[in-house]
Amino acid sequence: MAKSSGNAFFPSVMIFLVVTLNLADRQIINILAQDIKVDLGLSDAQLGLLTGSAFGVIYVIAGIPIARLADRADRPRLIAAMLAIWSLCTIACGAAGGFIALFLARMGVGAGEGGAQPTCTSYIRDLHPTRATSALAVMMAGHPFGSFLGFMVGGAIAQHWGWRSAFVLAGLPGLLVALLIAFGIREPRPSSPQAGQRGLWRRDMKRLLRNPSLPLLMVLCSASLLIIYSGSAWFPAYFIRVHRFTTGEIGAYAAVAVGVGGGAGTLAGILCDRFRERLVSAEIKFLILAFAGLLPCTLWTLLAPSAASALAGLLAFNLFAYACLAPTTRLIQDAVEPHERARYGLASIRYAAAIVMTAAALAGLLGSIALKRQVESAGRSTGGTD
Repeated sequence: MAKSSGNAFFPSVMIFLVVTLNLADRQIINILAQDIKVDLGLSDAQLGLLTGSAFGVIYVIAGIPIARLADRADRPRLIAAMLAIWSLCTIACGAAGGFIALFLARMGVGAGEGGAQPTCTSYIRDLHPTRATSALAVMMAGHPFGSFLGFMVGGAIAQHWGWRSAFVLAGLPGLLVALLIAFGIREPRPSSPQAGQRGLWRRDMKRLLRNPSLPLLMVLCSASLLIIYSGSAWFPAYFIRVHRFTTGEIGAYAAVAVGVGGGAGTLAGILCDRFRERLVSAEIKFLILAFAGLLPCTLWTLLAPSAASALAGLLAFNLFAYACLAPTTRLIQDAVEPHERARYGLASIRYAAAIVMTAAALAGLLGSIALKRQVESAGRSTGGTD
């Protein structure tokens, strides 16, 4: 049953905050990466593991049982528990004394965030069943907004008080929001026979892969996640090393790029609902347009002759990258039954994330080589050294 707008407003705000904190705590390490590298004496390979595999592998693994639980458990309390876990682990990142401790803390962040996003997605769809893509687009505006906060606030705090303080202050708000969700919002989904059924994961995956739509959607999800995560992980270091920005400067500029560009791209998903009666397969057409703009914007950012031009390319990159999120999620959830949306929708994203994390190691290596060459080239052109 659809909720009234009054009943749905507070839960929707809380879920938006969860998604915002999800991305803020996930992305903050990217703006702090260069400071962490210098302070702890890390290599680019270790830095790539911290920004990619440490988070991503456990994110994939932990999300599988949580996905099954989300289709039959009290979702608000499940979301609150996941939020509290990753917030505490974000705080623990600030206390890490070396690579191993920071790696383990990032794994904790990945474990906490593993089930939150798809659980939030299925919850929002039950709150707003008649305008699902619009509701998902508004919820997913928390992605660029959270990245905005991670870059802006994380960079500013690191500039003045160090990267450790940035982690601690980033983790504290999540504990408060977790309490508000645990005791302030209710599960809108009535209990059903399907929700209590258990089954083998292998059986679930066979059903998922027999759906003709989901494999293609998994590829689309993989592509969008890989582009977003790779750009978020390496663009800040690129601007610091090649264009000589400070952590605070690139934090501010990247925050604007992801906040304005990414926010506009995410909310543009509302157009899918607006033009649905006049445009057949609106989400698919929207995805084609978004993917068509990604490669040119990536090359624009990396090959721009000036810092100003590169920043403009970064804004455009975020516009097209984040435009993929709401349509892809809507298409994945439309391909399964309502009571299976968290499990199968999450499964598709899990497989996509697994592909992303497999590619992340190669992306990290290639990114390190490319950055080194760019820095050396910049040093020769200016007559300076690194």
